[in-house]
Amino acid sequence: MTGALTFNTYNLQTYSPVTNLGIITNTIKHTDVPGRDVALMALANSNLSVIPSNNYPSRKVSIGGVIKGSSQSDLDDRIDTFKAYFNGVDKNLDIAYGSNTRRYLATANAISVERNDKSYFATFNVEFVCSQPFGINTTATTALSATGRTGASYSDAHTFIGSAPYQLPTLTVTYTAVSGGGSYVAFSNSSNGQGITITDQTWVATDILEIDTKNKTVKKNGVEVDFIGAFPEFEPGARSFTYSDGFTTRTFNVTVAYNALYL
Repeated sequence: MTGALTFNTYNLQTYSPVTNLGIITNTIKHTDVPGRDVALMALANSNLSVIPSNNYPSRKVSIGGVIKGSSQSDLDDRIDTFKAYFNGVDKNLDIAYGSNTRRYLATANAISVERNDKSYFATFNVEFVCSQPFGINTTATTALSATGRTGASYSDAHTFIGSAPYQLPTLTVTYTAVSGGGSYVAFSNSSNGQGITITDQTWVATDILEIDTKNKTVKKNGVEVDFIGAFPEFEPGARSFTYSDGFTTRTFNVTVAYNALYL
């Protein structure tokens, strides 16, 4: 394969045609859809079933290739170094894909390295298990960036990319002026009614609100605060999200951004 490939920041594509040495990763399998866990419940006296839940609990990714050394002892040293790359658990596996980099949270589950005596190269295969089943773009997509907003409610549209069942944005609001503090602030998915509401807070100019739907946190000035509701999830495609508050007046800047998730 061509393009960057790293695990836990270790480069797995180091071959140099000048020295004829290094790691050549020439096969990678990561485009299969992750395994799906579908629950099936039979309906009594109906000859039918329903699916109350379905999930993608994990996925597997595998790579293979060749390690080339300048001598048998050099190759042995390179093999030892190579195997040590994979000690980490739940580390970033970054793969150049399309115009971006696809990231998986991965753990090496099986490693095989084979070489013949008096050979200067060895073949390898590494199988990873990924506790986060979806690949994630390492470059964020901005769904909204607006400054100087003064209204109490806004509904904005965005076409969410990605192929996972849902996308998980982060809302960041920076207030430059607020009056009538102590009221609510809310962020919701207009399509499915999921939303987060923050109450029992006093707001002033320079306060920063962050609602992170991926990590399930709500922070005011970097400190987690109480909230009610459900973190909104957005299916790929054209969707709308809503900001609202109960202040008397306000001026704020707002961004909504996400790292697209892929099956």
